[in-house]
Amino acid sequence: PQLDRKSSKNNKKSKATKPKKSSNYKDFVATEKQKVLNCQKCKKPLTGPCVVVKSRKVYHKTCFVCTECKCTFSGQYYEYKGKPYCLSDYPGTIRGQCQGCNKKIQGYLVEAMGFKWHEECFFCAKCKTVLKYEFNQWESKPYCDICIGIVSGRICAKCQKSVIDNGLQALNKCWHRSCFVCSKCDKSLDSKSFLSVDDKAYCEECREKL
Repeated sequence: PQLDRKSSKNNKKSKATKPKKSSNYKDFVATEKQKVLNCQKCKKPLTGPCVVVKSRKVYHKTCFVCTECKCTFSGQYYEYKGKPYCLSDYPGTIRGQCQGCNKKIQGYLVEAMGFKWHEECFFCAKCKTVLKYEFNQWESKPYCDICIGIVSGRICAKCQKSVIDNGLQALNKCWHRSCFVCSKCDKSLDSKSFLSVDDKAYCEECREKL
């Protein structure tokens, strides 16, 4: 599998958690003439207390409720994709559902791996450390810099830390480029310009002195 270094988009500065503008509706009691009209929701004729919204749609008062929690409104509501919501449910509706806990997101969110997450739900798949700003993706799961080397097998043979960027393969092992040096003089080597003796890497000059 391919190891990908990723950045998560943390929307702490987003203003989308609060609706910019609410909509008003008007209460009225259906008259005999208005009873020929049908409620936008239940499709039954208007009777008793009703409301009309800015789009001129009409509802029974009891039918005009929050799409999510079914509460009634107190003069104002918020509309999303043609449906009414109360102030409590509107932010979570427009922000979507967390990939981690499957609950609606209220407040800050993280966008990563093509999904949206609560900040506290986006964590390393192995050690459960919350991930911020950068993470490593392996087999469609996020990992921190420490755990990615363990799950991917990319541990530097010299320093024993995860090899994330600019690694190389040599002597059937994985190395940081800065760690792959001559065993005698510490000269930097690459995967092609070294000589191997007893499973150790040497530069040409040091190899000749052995």
